[in-house]
Amino acid sequence: MKYKTADIKKIKKFILVPLLFLLAVCLFAACSGKKKNNAENDRTLVNNYDFDMTEYINVPDLKDIVVKNSDIEKEWQRAIMQVRFDSTAFEPVNDEAASVAMFDKVNISYALSGCEKTLGSSVKETLRDSSFDLIIGADNFIPSYESESDPDRRAKSFENQLIGAKAGDKLKVTVIFADDFVFADSDGNDSMVLAGVMCEFDVDINSISRGEVPELDNSLVNRYTASKCTTVQEYRDYIYSYYTAQYAYDAFFNAVSLKSFPEDRLYEARLKYITDAIDENYKNVELDDEDIETLYDYYYEEADNYARKAVFERMVLEYLFKACNITMDYAEYRALLENDYNTSFQSYYLSYNVKTIEEYEEFLGRENLYLQYRYERMLLVLPGKVTILDD
Repeated sequence: MKYKTADIKKIKKFILVPLLFLLAVCLFAACSGKKKNNAENDRTLVNNYDFDMTEYINVPDLKDIVVKNSDIEKEWQRAIMQVRFDSTAFEPVNDEAASVAMFDKVNISYALSGCEKTLGSSVKETLRDSSFDLIIGADNFIPSYESESDPDRRAKSFENQLIGAKAGDKLKVTVIFADDFVFADSDGNDSMVLAGVMCEFDVDINSISRGEVPELDNSLVNRYTASKCTTVQEYRDYIYSYYTAQYAYDAFFNAVSLKSFPEDRLYEARLKYITDAIDENYKNVELDDEDIETLYDYYYEEADNYARKAVFERMVLEYLFKACNITMDYAEYRALLENDYNTSFQSYYLSYNVKTIEEYEEFLGRENLYLQYRYERMLLVLPGKVTILDD
């Protein structure tokens, strides 16, 4: 059996918590002041990944990681179009003779009709939609493709192949997915199954909408970013910085390989996943040891897959934090937390009875926030550690 008696005891301890919730509510008023003081006095930032990551993963030299400026420029061009399209008021086109043109918003139905590669049912099911909006010229649905090694292997973007069609038309659209395309199927699994693959879609044009698309200028940028960027240049610098860091991180992550897992971290991640799954799906249900053993086995494979992915990603992050000299004390963490609470706190959290900064931190989890803040700081440093290629 995969479970241990200790596992069962730990799980029972966690899943009994919801059953005691009503009692806790009764005691909350009397204890809230003490709880708040304890939370304010707790200045511990726990990092249980404070070990040498190279014992478990093979990592490349950061200078061997290459980011092409041409890729970042493409992201900037997409960002320009996104701002312009998001600032456009589209109105339905009622003229039956009207055909799809550049910058139109088009509602389509589409379904995969053919592929040069055999695909599973979960992939096929995801590659369909009965009502989907896209904008001609955005080039962000399935972009154009041109192979570096085979000049004859190319395809127009999905959107551009709709130009000239009318509402009610049925089309065949052939595309090639990017070589680095990551696909999330209907089961929630990520894979490269469609990377570089040619596919054909049946497409119905449901409707066409049109509007006056504004040019990008300082005024538009200022409104779009709520004054966080006041000029086009400032916004370009932000986009370049953001995507350079993201491309660098993705390239590094893809170059890392696994030696072995730290078994204690794998065990902790697996147990937490199972505990959370039982808590979510069997809340307020009294479970005995036999029930928990059955559920442990039921969730084990799913939890193990999650744990391996999560632990690997965490080791990569922790390695980069050290490589980029990312440190953070409690005062810095608290300042970021307060800024988040004051600027990003939404009424959404009120539905979870989250009303104070301590409850906000508890809801999101200090360990998660501490990881997020270090990650954001690392992204500011990482571009200076890799090679930027002006191609």
